[in-house]
Order: sequence, then C-alpha cells, then structure tokens
Amino acid sequence: MVMNPIHLLLAAPAGSHAAPQNPDLAIVHVDVIDVAQGALLPDRTARIPADGISWVGPGDKARVRDGTKVLEATGKCLIPGLWVVPVHLHMART
Repeated sequence: MVMNPIHLLLAAPAGSHAAPQNPDLAIVHVDVIDVAQGALLPDRTARIPADGISWVGPGDKARVRDGTKVLEATGKCLIPGLWVVPVHLHMART
C-alpha cells in the first residue's frame, strides 16, 4: 500500500503517549488544491493546531505563533478536507 507523504507526515508515532509541548504545525510555501473551486492556490500557509486545519491563506499574510513547528513545503501540494481516516492499531500477543 502506498501512503500519501502528507499523511505520513501528519501521522502520530505509534506508541507515543506523551502530549507534545506545542502540537501546532504550520505548512509554509505549499500549493493548495481547492477542490470546491477547482483551483490551484500557489504559495499558501496552512496553520494546523491539534484539532485540525484552522487557517489557510496567502503566505505573505500568515502569522505563525512562536514555538510552532514549521514545515517547508515548496513544490508540494496540500488538499485540505479531502478525507478523515481513523486509524486503529492492534498489538499482536505472543
């Protein structure tokens, strides 16, 4: 099975139970595919707190809080809201 790189990026590490100090993420210089309008929006910033995407807009208007992890995504695409897939992890007993 081939996983989308953005899903790998946003996936939580298995077995990690400690909450991060600041779970916020900003993806900068990303091209956003707006499926509702059928448009490609170049050079955007997406702010993603722990509960999901909170803002997507032009990179020059973005404000990123101190302590936010910043992911440089030049040349990459983001499709916000395409789908939400729950993950169920099962540990095999030996």
